[in-house]
Amino acid sequence: MRRFSTIVWVIILVVFSKGNILGQGTATILFLRTGISASAAGLGGAYTAVVGDENSMFFNPAGMLHFSGLQLSFNHTEWFESIRFDNVSLGLPLGNSMGAAGAFSYMWMPPIPGYDANGQPTGSFTVSSWVGQIGFAYQVVRGFRLGVNGKFFQDQLASYKAQGVAFDVGFQVDSPWPFLQIGGAVQNLGQPVRHFRYKEPLPQTYRAGVALRFPRPGIRFLLDGVKSIDTHWQVHAGLEYNFRKIVFLRIGNSPNGRHHFSLSYGIGLQWQEKYRLDYTLAQLPYLGLTHRVGIHLQLGGGSSSASFPSVRTAPPVKASSNAITIRLQGERLVLSWPDVGAEGYYIYGRLSPQKPWKRLTAQPVVSNRKVYRKPPKAGEYYFKVTAIVDGQEKEIFQSVSIYVP
Repeated sequence: MRRFSTIVWVIILVVFSKGNILGQGTATILFLRTGISASAAGLGGAYTAVVGDENSMFFNPAGMLHFSGLQLSFNHTEWFESIRFDNVSLGLPLGNSMGAAGAFSYMWMPPIPGYDANGQPTGSFTVSSWVGQIGFAYQVVRGFRLGVNGKFFQDQLASYKAQGVAFDVGFQVDSPWPFLQIGGAVQNLGQPVRHFRYKEPLPQTYRAGVALRFPRPGIRFLLDGVKSIDTHWQVHAGLEYNFRKIVFLRIGNSPNGRHHFSLSYGIGLQWQEKYRLDYTLAQLPYLGLTHRVGIHLQLGGGSSSASFPSVRTAPPVKASSNAITIRLQGERLVLSWPDVGAEGYYIYGRLSPQKPWKRLTAQPVVSNRKVYRKPPKAGEYYFKVTAIVDGQEKEIFQSVSIYVP
């Protein structure tokens, strides 16, 4: 009977599932709209306006920009009856105005015994789905980004397979206020897919969202409106608090058909702003608890999309008692400055006093510390930091330089 109930749940998955399972419509290849990221799940899947995260590709491809170097993540979801989702994602900066990401996601479960009409065993069968995708984002002008994803997918139930191609397109806009970002996307554009003898539409989905970031006291609020071709508009929301960018506490709500409240709770632990472990617990209507675990790795680079390459050590150099501090620490070039309670900071660099300043951070930095790799060539390097105060960029700090041997 346990195996029979498993088969029933598989049928429910195939017919009704949508990331949040029940009551979500009738479009096919529903694995395409299943939530993947553990951190995003803790925020109710309200990720349309988030930028600089490789997991953005599952919500809005325009967010695949401003990566802090090479980014790699692994996500695992544990569902009822040993149904599991596994995913690996990779984000890569391509200069200051382009970014790319790729992912492979797989859903699987243990083999299920089959029986004929007389109850006689016919051997076991398997159920699985997978999606491989790659996407690119481009900053058209400062503050306006476009992105596109391409996906190849396959659903398999015993010997029956359905496969095809789908695309996502999206945009993001930075508002005049540095704490507000806006985004929109259309997902799963493509031709109907044949299931058995019938062709069925893909779960085409429309998303619009905003992201509000308050550097002090480290709060982020995310809000999305989401509609598929077979559902009404639903509001997803998430709230995150981070303590010194070490501990992240999250709560989110992801509506589920007739259930307007389907809460999720998440926590993240981060080390050196490079390694993060995420966990999310969600209560699904009728189906019980779902556990998601994610690991995020930042491989190289600092916490901005611009990065210098690396090398050795030298003593600290200070411009003044109330200015930027710059030092070589191991193979890293570390910039820090007094926290003046600004809404954010921009960092600029140049190679000589005669050359113009070049902005190194496409988005305002919310902390008062940045880490780059050490330049490969010896010479003098110049930096300055500006502060965003009341929505205006102001030069508060003196510029600073350091000689790299």
